[in-house]
Amino acid sequence: MKVAAAGAGALFVLPILAIMAASGTPPTPPGGPVGGAVRNVPKKYVALVEQAGSMCSPIPPPVIAAQIDAESSWNPDANSQYAQGIAQFTPGTWKAWGKDYNKDGKANVWDPADAIPSQGAYMCEMAKEVQAAQKTKQITHGTVLDNALAAYNAGLAPVLHTMGVPTGISETDSYYTKIERLIAKYSGSKVTASGPYGKASVDAAVAQIGKPYITGGGDQNGPTKGGFDCSGLILYVVYQGTHGKLLLPHYTGDQEKDPRIPVIASGPKGMDMQRALVAAGAQPGDILQFDVPEDPAPWGHVALVSDTHGGIIEAPHPGSMVKQLPAYNYYKWQLKRPLAKYTGATSTTARHDAAASAWSPGDRPRPQVVAALPAAVLTRDPSSPDSRSEGHVA
Repeated sequence: MKVAAAGAGALFVLPILAIMAASGTPPTPPGGPVGGAVRNVPKKYVALVEQAGSMCSPIPPPVIAAQIDAESSWNPDANSQYAQGIAQFTPGTWKAWGKDYNKDGKANVWDPADAIPSQGAYMCEMAKEVQAAQKTKQITHGTVLDNALAAYNAGLAPVLHTMGVPTGISETDSYYTKIERLIAKYSGSKVTASGPYGKASVDAAVAQIGKPYITGGGDQNGPTKGGFDCSGLILYVVYQGTHGKLLLPHYTGDQEKDPRIPVIASGPKGMDMQRALVAAGAQPGDILQFDVPEDPAPWGHVALVSDTHGGIIEAPHPGSMVKQLPAYNYYKWQLKRPLAKYTGATSTTARHDAAASAWSPGDRPRPQVVAALPAAVLTRDPSSPDSRSEGHVA
């Protein structure tokens, strides 16, 4: 059920691995817009899903596809008590947001060519309003995606009333969590330089989507106490991806210092993170660390890069679950990659391995400005997620 809504930094790269182009426009991610190509979408709807998922970065195509799956199971004739069509708009919301995207002279809720792009536009508006509410501290819980999905289902007012998810409305709370579990089903993943390790680590992470965040949870064998925290998830997927060759410590601070996963790129907060990751050559299985100001220790949150389009898989914070989503840009960040002797990746050079192996734990690498990226990469995209993680395990 949907109701109408109320209401510069530089990218740094270590000199041992120059992965930036010196000039030009931001590279176009292979296979689709930043945030994710799609798979498993019925062929006749692929172009529409990609159209709807390219309107703003917080709502990429896999989110649109997962939402349609949950709403109507791809049935354009779906007709519930309150909502109609493939995107399940209520009459009131359709009146406000339905448009004639296929230019046949009529905005038709029963026509996917109108309904799916209208869904994308409405979701982007929800994401925009959620971001505005986060900045004014009207929303303090959950990610942009969590709250935008909840607002699509119940309207923005219930989300504001609880200052973010969970809303206490059972239908709404099960709605956004169901869709986030489905995102992996529709996420395209192009494994390139990471090779077999990238695929294996991402597959291991995808299999854990939906597991609850548990403080101290997770080891090399899987969830403990029923779930994972952020570093426990990384410990597990890296161990699985390397077939037991690389066992990381659990604590995020120790993972940050571990010379077996050296830093290959870094940057300040406020960047368009998805484009920055694409420009930095991030690969599936890379490790993305965030320096969260609210955490008592530096580099207190960590996530797994899930594709070549700026997507990540993470265990965000207490009260949440393992999920796949576009990378967000609120924090200073650094990108790390396991050494080739653990992954078998041919793209990690011997020079990189030698230099990284000589780096003592606790030493901070000295990033070097290799090239200034275009402003489109260096500055925050106003439509990008501005999610905050909280309560990370030290």
